[in-house]
Amino acid sequence: MWIRYVCLFCISWDTISDSANPADIFDLASRLYPSAAVCGTPRYLAKKAIDEIEGLSRGRYAGPVGWIDSKGDGELALALRCGQISSDGKSIRIYAGCGIVAGSDPEREYAESQAKLLQMRIDCRSQFTIRLVP
Repeated sequence: MWIRYVCLFCISWDTISDSANPADIFDLASRLYPSAAVCGTPRYLAKKAIDEIEGLSRGRYAGPVGWIDSKGDGELALALRCGQISSDGKSIRIYAGCGIVAGSDPEREYAESQAKLLQMRIDCRSQFTIRLVP
């Protein structure tokens, strides 16, 4: 299913577990995130390569966000644009990424990531000091 927002489109799908083979929502989330669309495939090898190349934690980027109730029902989404406020509440680290493949141009990919962060920078400007961190 396609979901249309003001400035982007998202793909959505439902995952249902039947009572004959119940799945714990946390186990399900750990199996689905990070998404192969963000991490690569095979996921284990792609994630290992990303960890070695990037040398930093992606934190909450591309993780699940949503709600889970006491019955285990819930809705989760992929956090492709997200942020984490520092423990002192004075700064926020914002995340966005790009689909880098063998033919990617690093300068164009960096420019794309900055464009993806623009709205978040605008929204955070009144509350936080904005600085670029490589």
